[in-house]
Amino acid sequence: MKPTIDAGSPGLCEIPAAAAVPTRRVERLLVVVALGAVALLHARWILVHFSSDGYLIDSGWFAFLFASADPGLRNPASVNDLSYYAHHFSPYLFAFGAPLAMLFGLDGIRIFALHQGLFFALFLLALYLIASSAAAAPPLKRAAAVVAAVLVGGLADSLWQAAAYPHFEIALLAVTSLALAACLRGNWPLFLCCLLLLPAIREDGGFYAALACLLGAVVTHGLPPRFDRRLWQLLGLAAAGVVVALLSVYFKGEVFPGYATFAGNFSGDGWRHLTPSLLLDRAAALLANRNFAVLLAGTLVLAFFDRRYVAGLLFLSPLLVLHLAALREELGRFTLYYALPWLLVCTGWLAVYARRTHGASPPSAAEGVVLLVLALLLASPVQALLGRPGNFWGVARAAAGPVAPIDDMREFARAALAAGRADRGGALRTCASLGIAALVPDDLRPREVVDPGSGVAGCDRLLLMRGDMHYVPLRSAAEAAGLAPIAAVENAELWAPP
Repeated sequence: MKPTIDAGSPGLCEIPAAAAVPTRRVERLLVVVALGAVALLHARWILVHFSSDGYLIDSGWFAFLFASADPGLRNPASVNDLSYYAHHFSPYLFAFGAPLAMLFGLDGIRIFALHQGLFFALFLLALYLIASSAAAAPPLKRAAAVVAAVLVGGLADSLWQAAAYPHFEIALLAVTSLALAACLRGNWPLFLCCLLLLPAIREDGGFYAALACLLGAVVTHGLPPRFDRRLWQLLGLAAAGVVVALLSVYFKGEVFPGYATFAGNFSGDGWRHLTPSLLLDRAAALLANRNFAVLLAGTLVLAFFDRRYVAGLLFLSPLLVLHLAALREELGRFTLYYALPWLLVCTGWLAVYARRTHGASPPSAAEGVVLLVLALLLASPVQALLGRPGNFWGVARAAAGPVAPIDDMREFARAALAAGRADRGGALRTCASLGIAALVPDDLRPREVVDPGSGVAGCDRLLLMRGDMHYVPLRSAAEAAGLAPIAAVENAELWAPP
């Protein structure tokens, strides 16, 4: 018997299981292969990334935190002298990284690689668990849901956009989706564990917990909802998630001062940056974004079949509005990893479709076709075939990009820094680009990390990473300053007066 929320209940949001059919073994085998491929690609991408184009802000920063085994999450010296909790309340970074660093001796880059491989694969697994709960559907309709889950969970262009700028927030997306999968399958302990984990990933994780509860409530109880004890329990948990998020945001600033995260990202100086033209420009850019356009159009089309399909986009709308009004352009235009929450709309689509297979009005063939077409349009390889490559370069580079001996480059950089500090009684200044700083973030001070804006004036020697985003302009600046490469290990170069 599955655990339940109260005695006599068949499960929190349980969907009855159907008898297995022979094709399920093939289906599961293919999904396992897909999960392995996704985990391998994203783990390998981290190694490719640090081999030639890592960033101190933020991938090198996160790699350091994962390996630090420091519950206080002290930032690396090249960033600042604060705790990371001043930026985000994320004890999860310590909980994930410390056991791997302390028990297995893994460095931060390899821990980060494992993290990305695990959680990108977990997102795919969560979508599959949701789609495969359509157990009562005819084989072709079930297949449409499963294939859509694999396309979105493994190849969505927004996923690869986020992967190119590695961040741990993929865990928010994966755990939220897993919570909804647990809700649909009546796995109450897993559902509660996901809800408890989300606030530990980041201080706003409680909002994602609330989203999972609200999606579960709509999917299982309809619009308008049928009120019963289960619905009130879900709504109560959603309210608790919101309260936890608000308290986490408040106490983060009180207990760990030093960085105003919300003001630095969103509100700025009392929202004075907001103008009608800014909002209109960003809204137009959002509607012109092909991935969001597919999500919006898809939601409207699917709503003709069942109004519950609008739930994901509806519940995400406050976040969309907040981003459109944000101080930072990256947030306002949903670049980097900021478009990841969009994929929760797809999570909601799959949940509604799966639930409908158990209702009095099962999904039609047309509904399954629409779902499958939408998943195809969101897939990065399909967009590339249609002449809009988007972020497909990330898929290709993760699969075939070269992996350099990162440990050798790190030791080369540390030796060069130590030699420079020992020369002239420590008066010799050795600077480094952001790619080098990503490898040795705690061996540098902020003024020693240079970029094209700061230039190389005052640098007696310069460490460059061949391939990072600043390599070409910094190389030109170094040549103009009379420096030349005198030593190298793979992509790490030391420049000094000849």
